[in-house]
Amino acid sequence: MKKELLSYLFFGVCTTAVNFITYFILDSFTDYRIANALAWLVSVLFAFVTNKIWVFKSRSCRISVIFQELCAFTGGRIISGLFDMGFLIAAVEWIHLDGGLAKILDSVIVVILNYIFSKLFVFRNQ
Repeated sequence: MKKELLSYLFFGVCTTAVNFITYFILDSFTDYRIANALAWLVSVLFAFVTNKIWVFKSRSCRISVIFQELCAFTGGRIISGLFDMGFLIAAVEWIHLDGGLAKILDSVIVVILNYIFSKLFVFRNQ
C-alpha cells in the first residue's frame, strides 16, 4: 500500500506537470478555458497509462478489461475534470484569483479525488 501510494504521488506529480505544461503553453495563445480542457485531456491519457501499468499494476491486456478500465477511469476523471473547470472558473471570475494560482490550488484537491476514485472503482481488483 505504501509503495502504491508513493507511486501514485510520483505519477500524480508527473501528470500534474503534464497538465500544467500543456495548460500554460496553450494559455499563452488561447482562452484559459480551452487551454484547461485540452490540458485535462492530455493529462487524463497520460494518467491512465501510468496508473494502469505502474501504480495499480493492472497487467491485463484483454481488450475488454482495458476498455472497462479506460471507461471507468475516464468517468472518474470527467467528474474531477468538471470540478477542476468549475473551481477554476469560480476562482478566476468570481473570486478574481490569478489563473495560475487557482490552477495550483485546485490541483491538490483533484489529485486526492482521483486517487480515491481510481483505488475504489477503477483498479480495485489489483
